[in-house]
Amino acid sequence: MRRDIDEKNSYTENLAGVFGVFGSSDNVINYMQLNLAVAEIDKIGLVSEIPGSERWPIRQLFQRDIDKERVKNEIIPYFLNDSMAKFFNPLTIAVLPISNNGTLDKNVKEEVAQPDAKFSHAFEIHDHYKLSYDDNHFDAKLLWNPNKVRLVAIDGQHRLHALKRLFALHKQNPGSEDLRNVDFINWRIPIVLVTIGHASEGETTDGILEKTRNIFVTINKQAKQPTRSRTILLNDYSVSAICTQELLDKCRDNGVPLAIFNWRDHKDEEYPEYTTHLIAVDELEDLLIHFFISEDDDSDKTFALSVDQKSALFWDDQGPLLGDGSIASLRESVRSRFGETVLPSFFYILSSIKPYSEYISFLKNLENELTTDSEIHAWSRVVYGSDYSDELIEREVSKSKKVLLGKCNTDKSKLGDVFSKAVGLRSIFSAFKSFIEVIWADEEIIPWADGAKLFVSSFNRVYDAGFLESNSFLNNLVKDSGNNIINYKLSQVRVAYGAVISYACLFVHYNGAQTENVSFLRDKVYRALLRSYKKDFRPQVKEELGGRPSEEINDEINNRASSAARAQLREIDSLIEGLIAAD
Repeated sequence: MRRDIDEKNSYTENLAGVFGVFGSSDNVINYMQLNLAVAEIDKIGLVSEIPGSERWPIRQLFQRDIDKERVKNEIIPYFLNDSMAKFFNPLTIAVLPISNNGTLDKNVKEEVAQPDAKFSHAFEIHDHYKLSYDDNHFDAKLLWNPNKVRLVAIDGQHRLHALKRLFALHKQNPGSEDLRNVDFINWRIPIVLVTIGHASEGETTDGILEKTRNIFVTINKQAKQPTRSRTILLNDYSVSAICTQELLDKCRDNGVPLAIFNWRDHKDEEYPEYTTHLIAVDELEDLLIHFFISEDDDSDKTFALSVDQKSALFWDDQGPLLGDGSIASLRESVRSRFGETVLPSFFYILSSIKPYSEYISFLKNLENELTTDSEIHAWSRVVYGSDYSDELIEREVSKSKKVLLGKCNTDKSKLGDVFSKAVGLRSIFSAFKSFIEVIWADEEIIPWADGAKLFVSSFNRVYDAGFLESNSFLNNLVKDSGNNIINYKLSQVRVAYGAVISYACLFVHYNGAQTENVSFLRDKVYRALLRSYKKDFRPQVKEELGGRPSEEINDEINNRASSAARAQLREIDSLIEGLIAAD
């Protein structure tokens, strides 16, 4: 049925845009895209702004709750930060028929209607809204009665809430410097207006409700929050993220294959049992933060280095900053300084320290020796996730991929059950940080790269002697009595396996001399051993001294643990002293 109506005074609001449609039959979704002047932001709203919506049945609640702390502390500061580019996906807005009491109107139906001038088609819910559109040019116009229709956000509620707060601030204080700095009043907001059920028959409320809820659920279910690893690769407003990006960008130039890093944050679904990488992007950033450059300055909402980061990058010892002093120039200066100071040491350790140097050499040789097209395409899939192979050789490519991954897995297994796990790299870089800090304190402030060379020289001597995988170094520091990995967290390796590696390397570096700082590291190792031995002895002592006072039991546990810790530490000292004497 087509019904001609006159323009109604009730249609007092309007917006123009571009018409589109998804689906067919009962599942048609009509939409109109537009960019909304921020001055018109109050034409659209939130479910929570509808009087009476707090009494809606649970199934009618699309999203009432707004995390106001997130809006206040994250979104608004982002909008007001004049050093950051602003852009976000369109807000999805449902055109909902709402009764005077705030409930969804149940006595409505959508019909074909007489289009406005210059349009070829239209549909409407009488006296609620009318959408006219042109098939040829896709232009569209929505008219609505604000007393019977609400334009309600079903995706982008937090961004909309922030925009509304800023517009309210503008109305209250048009001269606001913060808003003027970002040219807020001239913003145009990307919007998608959605109407549900084109020209449907009968009452449409249930259909409107269900389809609106389905759209809300689909958007929020399908839209995946970027992983931390992906966020690091995209984040240009974090010093640690930029340094992580720079490291990945420069790895191949420094003789380290990209295959070492799970830079795509990817688990191979075809061959999940095989991997080439040793470290993921988020783990890489953690290593840089904890053992090289320290954390970002969270108090600065633009882009700035913390005091510790400036110290780590020898910021004040370098030449003038690059560029014009802008945020973009500061980023490039960070990349440059990181590349000059920290980066060479990281790559030197990774490519020169045993056993990782051998695995890296294997990967480099493997990549250089690829000969067939199927092998080349297969390696591209492993490292980059894609290739441009012809479908005709798909079977050969898949087979080559499995063979290559199998070779990598076999060679990586040679790293052993400690160094093949996260605790291995964590402990090594933790040991290096403690090592160079002692050098800086006992000798002089030397560049990171020079410290790396000294550290690797000592480490490889200790590693080649077989000490680092002996019980004296492993037991109760990185493995418990059941041979399980322990003390693997970043905060734990600094006082356990990382500490004993650093102590051994400094012992060798100083040719057996015990400086105050070296002795301090030895005490760290002792305390870590003591904690572990207490856990080991507690069940045994409690059983042997059952019924005795708790003080007596604890004393006995402490005595046995202390004796065992001292004995193991003497074994470590004896091994290192023997290595020094042999040289």
